[in-house]
Amino acid sequence: MSDNPLATWCKEAEALLGTPGSVHTTKLPQLLAKEGDIRGKSIASTTWDASKNGIATAATPEEKDKLVLELGRTAKRNDQLFGKLGLTEQQLQEFEPVGEKVGQVTKDFRKAGIALASKDAKLPGLSNVESMPEEEVQALKDEGLLLQRKFMTAIKKDKDPEKALAALEEYEHFAQGLQAFDSQYSKIRGKYTVLEKGKLTPLEFANVARIEQLVGAAQTDWTSAIEGADNNLKTGDRGQNRRFFQNKIDQVRASYDKWKQEWPKLSLYDVQDEDHEFGLGGLDKIVANAWELASSDEYLAPDEGLNEMKADVVLKWQNFLASTSSAEKLARRGPVASQKVQDLNGGRTWKKAYKIGDAVYTLSSSRSADVSFKRAIPKNMRVSSRPDVKSFIYHLRPYAS
Repeated sequence: MSDNPLATWCKEAEALLGTPGSVHTTKLPQLLAKEGDIRGKSIASTTWDASKNGIATAATPEEKDKLVLELGRTAKRNDQLFGKLGLTEQQLQEFEPVGEKVGQVTKDFRKAGIALASKDAKLPGLSNVESMPEEEVQALKDEGLLLQRKFMTAIKKDKDPEKALAALEEYEHFAQGLQAFDSQYSKIRGKYTVLEKGKLTPLEFANVARIEQLVGAAQTDWTSAIEGADNNLKTGDRGQNRRFFQNKIDQVRASYDKWKQEWPKLSLYDVQDEDHEFGLGGLDKIVANAWELASSDEYLAPDEGLNEMKADVVLKWQNFLASTSSAEKLARRGPVASQKVQDLNGGRTWKKAYKIGDAVYTLSSSRSADVSFKRAIPKNMRVSSRPDVKSFIYHLRPYAS
């Protein structure tokens, strides 16, 4: 038997995924046999019980398999992180978001994690970064290992979940930068070596690579947001007020054009200032303003169907927040519109986004062919046993199975 039975269990369960139902029928009994070592020790009792209920009520063998495997992976991860600390039920609940975040960071930045785990002074798998002088590679590796130790100290010694999350976020930024630097090596070295007229440190290269990657993602988001704003202007009945709305779109487009002119001129110091008007923070604000316009009902004539939909969304979001069962929060399909909302909105042409309550809901095509809208779930409201569930999704028609 392996020194880590849960690690062995996960490998065996993953190997069974090709046959629907096999993980559930074969591996769940083995996991339940370890319940006394897991429940209340590495997974809070309430979370364990809710996960078991979710498995029991899952509709398909494939879904049951996935939930069983996720529960096993969570048990393995939490056991390694804080399962031996003798935490109380309340402490376990406070630490579960840490386990969730570790799972997501490990998945998103797997290459960086594997490279840092190597025994020698290299970063295998990051071939571009490895081509740097040995002392620069060592500096990057030392920083990554230092941040990992800082994170584990916050758990093992301080037993402080907030401190652990803060340390993990530092490591996440570093790992993202390391991978981004490797994938954009020539571009980053070329741009910033010329811009600064001198040599940057390896850590500065990694940090600006992370920011450049985030800027690229925000620019892609801008394209969708401003297209949504333009479509909102075309499809909405605003009568004589149309020109006022057009002016708002023109203003946000001018802000983006100005940002695009100034961004390449920023110094290294200003690029790393994530709140700078012409840096990442400024771009994020511009994109948010564009999404506001894409979702805005300003100057529109009253629309009973849209108002009913918004009221239904707000109600179901409030019910989601108020639900006491983790299994309810983990429902993958999301709530479905009331029959009245469906009847009033049949045949409607939908915009890319709508401002509903305190959030912007964007059109989603990720869950089914039906019309659906989603909003991000704040990190502190997500359920640790399902780190992939980041969005609250509202369906305008029953989910298509």
